[in-house]
Amino acid sequence: MAQSRPRRRGASAKSQATRERILLAAAECFAGHGYRVTTVRMICAKAKANVAAISYHFGSKRELYVATISSLYQHSVAPGLTAEPSAVTTAEEWRQQLYAWSHDMLSCLLGDDRWHEWHARLFARERTVPTEVLPLILERFVTPVRNRLEALLRMALPSDVAPEEVALWTVSTIAQVNIYAFRASPWDSLLIPPGVSRQEWIERVSRHIVAGITSRLSFRGAATSGQRLAPRIRGS
Repeated sequence: MAQSRPRRRGASAKSQATRERILLAAAECFAGHGYRVTTVRMICAKAKANVAAISYHFGSKRELYVATISSLYQHSVAPGLTAEPSAVTTAEEWRQQLYAWSHDMLSCLLGDDRWHEWHARLFARERTVPTEVLPLILERFVTPVRNRLEALLRMALPSDVAPEEVALWTVSTIAQVNIYAFRASPWDSLLIPPGVSRQEWIERVSRHIVAGITSRLSFRGAATSGQRLAPRIRGS
């Protein structure tokens, strides 16, 4: 698994500043031009850094790309989005965690600062023109987000539910959120009503997603034996 090179002990503040400038420039270049078109020289020119600095800090363009995605996640993805769900004992706690997942995902896609914009643009490119790094991206960054949602949904699905049913609930929920990856104008005018701020829309859509899930699924808690109780699925 490719990783950026560890920082050397005693690295100077100047060296660290160079590394941060490279990451900032790389995020803008990769998001704006894509992985294949972006060159190391293009990044270094924007970062005002020597080409040798790429090898020193990251090793290669590929490892720089992975480090850039990691940096984008640190700036735009809430830590709780990929964490294991905390203990849930009531239906209200379950709804709150579903709301938090939806809200964090929408905030990631619709955030107003440059990090959120670059994150959305870069992943839009990976969806349409995948790079050789995509399998690593899926494993390290995307799968944990999906796993958290799936774990929450399983809390309100029968213990013997078919894998296909779990996938259906998980994918359909993710799809509701990912439509907001079309954040650039004029797409945003089709997705966000006039006069509604992005933050207000994030909150309203998050509540709507949770309402849709809880209208079909009823959370009933966990059995003392460690096995989930099979809840009733409304409408079934």
